[in-house]
Amino acid sequence: MDVTTCACIFYTIGNGTLMKIYFAAAMAVSLAACSANISNSPQNSARSIAFSKQLSASSTGSLCSTYNSAATTPLVKMMLEAELGARNVAHCDRTHVGGQSVAQYNRPNFNRADGEGAKLASDKDCSDFVNGAHAQRFFLAVGGPSSDPHRLDRDGDGLACEWGTAVTRLYSKALAPIRRATPRRTSSSRCYVGPRGGTYTITASGNKNYGGC
Repeated sequence: MDVTTCACIFYTIGNGTLMKIYFAAAMAVSLAACSANISNSPQNSARSIAFSKQLSASSTGSLCSTYNSAATTPLVKMMLEAELGARNVAHCDRTHVGGQSVAQYNRPNFNRADGEGAKLASDKDCSDFVNGAHAQRFFLAVGGPSSDPHRLDRDGDGLACEWGTAVTRLYSKALAPIRRATPRRTSSSRCYVGPRGGTYTITASGNKNYGGC
């Protein structure tokens, strides 16, 4: 299944009145199928652009389902981190978002040739994006991290503009504490007899109420 087919599935399900209840599950399956076709090579830039657009149109729940899947490739994880970062989503369930990108931060794994992207008619700069997450999302869609036609990743770590700093902050956000329900104590209408013959009931706070019988 290619990205075009996946996109068609998404829009068909998304617009179908009777099938909206299956939207989240079907979207997760569609993303998983599409992500298998994304590889880190210039020949797949069209697929990457289409897939990036599909991520932008997906629900956060669908993105998290794909992000937490063991079958998701490192490149797709980076694309998901950029999309989730653009939405300021720091956690998928109890999983921190950003680990794949943080692992590459300040590691020059890619050789950036001088003048790369100089001949582009519509060259993009970091200042053209709202923040690092949006820049990273674009960067990966047009060939990153192996290719950098717009020269957004000058140090060659695979992270565009200020995304390295931003994703580190995102990844370090603490998980919200798990709130455990406190058992509620209820009062009892049962009458008890004390050692001296007095009667009483038990209040909600656990005290004896000698006037309750």
